[in-house]
Amino acid sequence: MAPADLPSSDTEEKTTILSRIRFRPTRRQWRILAVIALIASVFGTGVAWAVSSPIGASPDDDYHLGSIWCTPPLSKSGCATGYTDKNTYGPIVPETIASNHVACYAFHGQDSAACVNKLSDERSVVTDRWDDGNYPWGYYQFHHHFISHNTHRAALVMRVINLSIALILLGSIGALMPPFLRRGYVLAMLAAWTPMGIYFIASNNPSSWAFSGVLAFAAGLWSATHTDGWRRWALMGTAAVGALLACTSRADSAFFLFVVSMALVFAVRWRRNRWPEGVLAAVSSVVGILVMNSTSMASNNLTSTNAAKMSFIQALAANLHSLPQFFSGFYGYRWGPGWMDVSYDGSVSTVGLLVSGAVIIASARCWSWRKAMTALMVVGAMAGVPTALGILQRFNNVIDYQPRYMMPLLAVFFFFMLTMDRRDRTLTRPQASTLGVLLGGMHFYALFVLLLRYTHGSAATNTLNLSKTAAWWWKNAPIGPNMVCLIGSVSFIAALALSLLLTREEPLGRGSAAAEA
Repeated sequence: MAPADLPSSDTEEKTTILSRIRFRPTRRQWRILAVIALIASVFGTGVAWAVSSPIGASPDDDYHLGSIWCTPPLSKSGCATGYTDKNTYGPIVPETIASNHVACYAFHGQDSAACVNKLSDERSVVTDRWDDGNYPWGYYQFHHHFISHNTHRAALVMRVINLSIALILLGSIGALMPPFLRRGYVLAMLAAWTPMGIYFIASNNPSSWAFSGVLAFAAGLWSATHTDGWRRWALMGTAAVGALLACTSRADSAFFLFVVSMALVFAVRWRRNRWPEGVLAAVSSVVGILVMNSTSMASNNLTSTNAAKMSFIQALAANLHSLPQFFSGFYGYRWGPGWMDVSYDGSVSTVGLLVSGAVIIASARCWSWRKAMTALMVVGAMAGVPTALGILQRFNNVIDYQPRYMMPLLAVFFFFMLTMDRRDRTLTRPQASTLGVLLGGMHFYALFVLLLRYTHGSAATNTLNLSKTAAWWWKNAPIGPNMVCLIGSVSFIAALALSLLLTREEPLGRGSAAAEA
């Protein structure tokens, strides 16, 4: 090689090295990639849950789907009406969503959902389950825009839309809130919503909007009080969207806006410059109460019973005695997915309670009178409403009160507990790793049990291959239940790891402590 060629060769080598260095992703670029991966993994988890149960699988889905197809008031819905074989009045809908057909597998958890295969969109029948003023305006009217002749496809589209609403709204709040609140925000959702919250958010049930809306209202307002500038107003906007979802889905979730506002009265150190947050909380509370009073749903939350009335002391003792079981229901104990015919008793509910207990203990390192009163407002509503109803009516209401009605407040409780009066890391790395293992294992088993119930029936306890001899599955689906279980489980683990990685925190310094105050 000629000496004259050496400088040119050295220059080319240096240029190559510099180009490699120049295009190496920066820390910010890695973070953006991690956020994109997190969004994809959360979406993958939700879609896996959305397709893991047939049409009509969540509680009262025959009622909700009938109300979506024929929106209230029935006289203006455009649906033809008639009478069932039992001489009950109602709208005419596709057979696949009619009350006496869609849930042919309901309450028969030992069997699969194979009976759905016999139903046809080509046949129309009268359903006697439809909304006549029990639910507020909004949810049914919105989803009515997505109905189609193919009811199964339409139901899946609606589930994915509900999932997307939650992902966009709650993800936006996470991106806008101060960094020192994010770890508590993520842990609150993981601990409160695995697995039952994920199931309801990715369902056709109005509870999907209740879960998303109530937490968005609480997290958006609480974060706004720790922020200034455009982020503050953006967070208030997300809180307003959350309030809209809560008020247009369920009467009880509309009332929860008042509960959250009362909690914020104690949580926030109110100053003159925080009057916009106060106005939003007050207006939302008033609207929520008006929405609740405008429906007949509140009175329907009382459990009907033929038992003899108890004395005041007996009713008090019986309802308080049932509270531990009631809280266990947040994780599927006695009140699992489906029409309460998918059993999460034992492994899932026990691990769920273990995770929630760990989160409560971790959040209880620091206390103040503000934190205590905030927790009292939220827990008082979760436990107090069903207890008070039972005491007033002199029977054990708590034992049969569906926990999902109060469950939207659980994530709010965890969020306040984890983000108020924080003086150190929320969790150490070993603690976070332990919770991750528990949550990942619980999620996999919960998803597997749900798929097993509908594809084979819960009686098929020796079945590990969900795709083999599956009695029910979506027609023309590109993948089977085995792959859905795998994708859902891997996506959840990825979402769990990425969310904890992206919210890594250092001990609070003076600046953060001052910001929190």
